[in-house]
Amino acid sequence: EYGSLLKKFKAQDLAPEDRLKRLLEAIWSREYYEKINVAGSFAVLAVSFRNEKIHDKIRDLYRMFKIFLVREFSYLNDQGVISTKNPTHTAEIIMTMIEGSRHFRAFIIEDDQIRRYNQDMIGAARHFLQSHMAM
Repeated sequence: EYGSLLKKFKAQDLAPEDRLKRLLEAIWSREYYEKINVAGSFAVLAVSFRNEKIHDKIRDLYRMFKIFLVREFSYLNDQGVISTKNPTHTAEIIMTMIEGSRHFRAFIIEDDQIRRYNQDMIGAARHFLQSHMAM
């Protein structure tokens, strides 16, 4: 999931506000959410608690994604597009929002409501990032 997002996200030529918009749209896009079946994701996570090699691989994937987000949030903060004193902690909160919303959506959100739900998540993330709550 995250590797494909990192490879596709080419926003260096965009204005900072457009860069944030593209990042959030990529994260909460249907293409991103449906890249891997959520049942498969749960199965891998369950196995990872019993298999250290798989657990370490998942941690590496999250670590790479976190590095990517910290870099983006640091840049966007420097440009005045978001407000954070701690881009690392901000990345962790956004990652929690991503994972929680992805799993929640699989159980609660009806197919015809996915687009609206994704837009709501983009709005919530943007609000958090642009408020002084992002620590």
